Amino acid sequence: MMIFSAWLTDNMRIFSFLIIPITVLMSQVWFRKSGFNFLEHSVMVFYIHGHVYWISILSMFIFKFTGYNPLRSTQPFAALVLYGIGYSRLIIYQTKVRAFIKGIGVYLTGMIIFLILFIIAGAFYMQSHPEYLELIRPKNN
Repeated sequence: MMIFSAWLTDNMRIFSFLIIPITVLMSQVWFRKSGFNFLEHSVMVFYIHGHVYWISILSMFIFKFTGYNPLRSTQPFAALVLYGIGYSRLIIYQTKVRAFIKGIGVYLTGMIIFLILFIIAGAFYMQSHPEYLELIRPKNN
């Protein structure tokens, strides 16, 4: 499990980049009537993800100097709120509450679809590299 965690940490920038197009597609699904194209939706997603990342960087500085990570359990909640606020300010043809809730839906469905794709890709990778299955197989004591 430690090997997987280290691998995930080493490749986090790749996953952060791959999340963007999936979230943009979900934005197009949730806000079909907005009239925005893929690029216009991606501006909003990049903007919100940028805020999530700089908040994460700030929390890493706090962790480095204090040993306490203020966003460890609240980062997903902060991302939800940022998505809700961002879309409630961008979308003008709906009420702010409805756009806020749909913004949260964009984030949640994007993350769920990304997680499903990640699990499927991992299963195919594990099947083609059986030596890695030994790393996750439970050991009999």
